[in-house]
Amino acid sequence: MSEFVQFIAIYFGLLPGISFFPRIASHAFNFFPSKCATMYEEKLFVIVADGDPKVQSHLVFMYAKNAMKRGYMDQVRLVFWGPAQETIVRDTRLQDELKKVQAAGVETMACVSCSDDLGVTGQLESMGISPVRMGSILTEMLKAGWYQLTF
Repeated sequence: MSEFVQFIAIYFGLLPGISFFPRIASHAFNFFPSKCATMYEEKLFVIVADGDPKVQSHLVFMYAKNAMKRGYMDQVRLVFWGPAQETIVRDTRLQDELKKVQAAGVETMACVSCSDDLGVTGQLESMGISPVRMGSILTEMLKAGWYQLTF
């Protein structure tokens, strides 16, 4: 039986005694590997909009760093938005914590429209935070099945 015929037979439940879901996942990955990548990778992006330094320190940074260090997630991105951008550029203690988060492998980026409006784009870049146009990136992460947290 060809692999395609077997795939169809399994899909429609025509072959008794064959485990349905693992076979479908395996075949789907063979046929559509780029679409199935998120089935095997746990990815998280965190929108950080809250300007409260305690929220950034005791919640966002702590979880993001530990998610990478302890293997909770395969990839983590922090996206700084609006008030959070102002807070990170003026709080040196947060900047020190951010370095540890980045050292753990967490990617950091910021909405460039917000940072330009706030006049902090250069400061964010100097901290290793990439100011980018977030619309298409955010949409692609959502379509790709990334988990999302917002603070």
